[in-house]
Amino acid sequence: MPDQVPLSAAAQLPPWQQPKTLLFVLAVAIPLAFWVWSALLNNFVIEVGGFDGADIGWLHTTREIPGFLAVGVLAFLLFFSRTGVWADRVIRAWSRHRRYSLVPFNGGYFDRHIDQLNRVSLL
Repeated sequence: MPDQVPLSAAAQLPPWQQPKTLLFVLAVAIPLAFWVWSALLNNFVIEVGGFDGADIGWLHTTREIPGFLAVGVLAFLLFFSRTGVWADRVIRAWSRHRRYSLVPFNGGYFDRHIDQLNRVSLL
């Protein structure tokens, strides 16, 4: 593995080895590669495969399935991780507090059984 260079020392590198040069090259290369891929795919499936618009739609739909599965896995991990479960419990506790704080207790269950509640010892 090559030696790692801290970002502060990257300014002393030659211009073709600096991080901003890579950023500029990728900013041009990625859209260009996508444009070429899209043109080749559409030309190939129309001319060789004989696809029409609906077939191309199905092609792109099946191509997107792994991305949807990845998002589903991330959502699953977010919900079932410790942080996700903690956040869910905080939200549920807040909603219960919000719901029951609006209930008036005058003449309700607690007023009828206040003597029993006062006699309960938690120690």
